[in-house]
Amino acid sequence: TATLPVHSGEPDFHIIQQWHNLLKANAMTVHTNLFGGQHGYLALFLSPTAYVLISPAAINRPAHPGALVIPVHTTQHMARTMTDAHKENMRIFRECTGVEAALTQQLVEAIDPIYLEALCDATTNAIDLPIYDVMRYLYDTYRDISPETLEDERQKTNQLTYDPALPVDVIFTNIVKFCNLAEAARSPLSQKQSIDFAYNAFRRSGAFTKYLIEWDEKPTLAQTWIQFKIDFRSAVKKLKKTRALQVSHMHANLVNNIVSGVQEAFQSTVDSSKSYSPPPSITPTDQTDDTSLMTLQMNAVNDSSILAMQQQIQQLTQMVSQMQANQHGNQQNQFQGYQGFRGGRQGYRGRGGGRRGRGRGRGGRNGRGYQQPNQVQQNQHPNPFVQQNHQQQQQQQQQGFPRTYNRYCWTHGACGHSYNICNSPAQGHCYEATFENKMTGNN
Repeated sequence: TATLPVHSGEPDFHIIQQWHNLLKANAMTVHTNLFGGQHGYLALFLSPTAYVLISPAAINRPAHPGALVIPVHTTQHMARTMTDAHKENMRIFRECTGVEAALTQQLVEAIDPIYLEALCDATTNAIDLPIYDVMRYLYDTYRDISPETLEDERQKTNQLTYDPALPVDVIFTNIVKFCNLAEAARSPLSQKQSIDFAYNAFRRSGAFTKYLIEWDEKPTLAQTWIQFKIDFRSAVKKLKKTRALQVSHMHANLVNNIVSGVQEAFQSTVDSSKSYSPPPSITPTDQTDDTSLMTLQMNAVNDSSILAMQQQIQQLTQMVSQMQANQHGNQQNQFQGYQGFRGGRQGYRGRGGGRRGRGRGRGGRNGRGYQQPNQVQQNQHPNPFVQQNHQQQQQQQQQGFPRTYNRYCWTHGACGHSYNICNSPAQGHCYEATFENKMTGNN
């Protein structure tokens, strides 16, 4: 058996709890068939509410059997049976009383006698109370468990989450510890409340949905703390075998890392904003001109982090604007080219009501097929002599000279320009095409 540490002075909650745990361990080392026969004399230190968490048996302390009375005319065999039963009951009573007295003596030797005088009998100078009542007296008199402390421990227990990296019994042990604390604070938990703590711990992990559903389907009488531990120890074993717990744990860690990263980034942003002091307000006076006021305001905003952030924002804004402008320009060029093709090649009238165009890219002056003078330069021929001939043809058209069609173009067929100076060739234009060899060109 373990020896209790000696404490001088008034005991506090922690030393009382240490004594209590050592005494319970010593009580379990003494074997007995009482209280279910599995935990020794541990039941002497627990209330029925606490003992049901570890054993389905009831706490029935053996009482003194009293004097043996054998009725008259009892047979000799029956009298012998009654005598043997009385002796056994007396032995059990004396054994239980002796174990309890030995445990009480251990406590008396560890604490100053002045703190147990209220429990001593004035005649025998001995403590005749059960050990459970003695511990109850110490907790009630010298404990310092405030309601706030109990509520904090309740919140911690309610936020437990199963961790696959730890043994499953860590969850059960933490809940039992809180149950003992609550009992010491005269606020014991029911078996249902203890099960709810464990139920939530496994539910938060996200890997025990199937087993939680099976638990809810059990009859109420079968939903005991002991059965809950048996079922979920088995569930953990099955999930580990299929590696389902590892995958679930990995996903949970990934989510936690993402959340932590976002929180850290947000916190750093908040800290930066707190450390930044806004520029002082500047009130213009009669002696302050506009130039000096602008200089003061620009000098006030000198925080390096703010300036760097503004520069990044400006760069991103310029990049987005440039991309949008390029995309808009490409769309406009494609649209104008298509409309010029319709107005010139097919001779459609422009929307502006101009005269009907004859060549590709021509049309009404205000119509879609019309090409502005500044856009003609974009289609200049690389050969200067060809370009000069093209300009002369345009001047003749403007002066009203009749246009000749004695030349062949692969794109436009019979036209006034040669194949090698076509200003608006179609895709796949063949510059070698002639009237004799059209090369599948336009008729």
